[in-house]
Amino acid sequence: MDIDDFFQTYIYGWMCTDIEREIEWARQRKPAGNALCALGLLSYTEAMGYVLPSSRRPHGGSRLHFDAFFRELGPGYVKLLDDKAINVYEVFRCGLSHEYFVKQTCTIAMLNNSPGELEVRGPRVNEGPTVQRAPSHILQKPIECGLGLLPNGSYYFIVEKYYEDFRAACEQLHQELKSMNPPPKPPVLYSSMSSSDGP
Repeated sequence: MDIDDFFQTYIYGWMCTDIEREIEWARQRKPAGNALCALGLLSYTEAMGYVLPSSRRPHGGSRLHFDAFFRELGPGYVKLLDDKAINVYEVFRCGLSHEYFVKQTCTIAMLNNSPGELEVRGPRVNEGPTVQRAPSHILQKPIECGLGLLPNGSYYFIVEKYYEDFRAACEQLHQELKSMNPPPKPPVLYSSMSSSDGP
């Protein structure tokens, strides 16, 4: 398998196809897996950190690989990491992976490209049986970054926007790796993957 086959099969054929199907269902107003897509995209971001060329691939654990490819998604994502306003890996990726929920109050929405508003509930501000929340925040779509923290203390994740930035970063990486002389071999990480349901 060469680098083209790798991207066509695993990245575009499996990762991207699964997310695109869910986005299309959301556009058709069919039930779509917003939390599942968010989890998938965050996991895929970490996996793609292992695909980066050696000059940008970190040596170390999962978080370093996640952060490395997260930076490839664009300036808004770089700013989130550099400002350290939120711990993206811990709050979003680990929350969804290990606890099913983002570790803070979060709204996960599927679509971004249609203009409009998204109400993001405020976080809980009390302990006890009666829930009290900070005021909601109205997020104007389309947005520039697929996830973030709002002034009311709540988090958001917009699947369609994050996916667009993820896909663009994958395509750019694919072209970069293809242009290397010689092109690198696909990472060992995927060498034994197979799927009876794959393309």
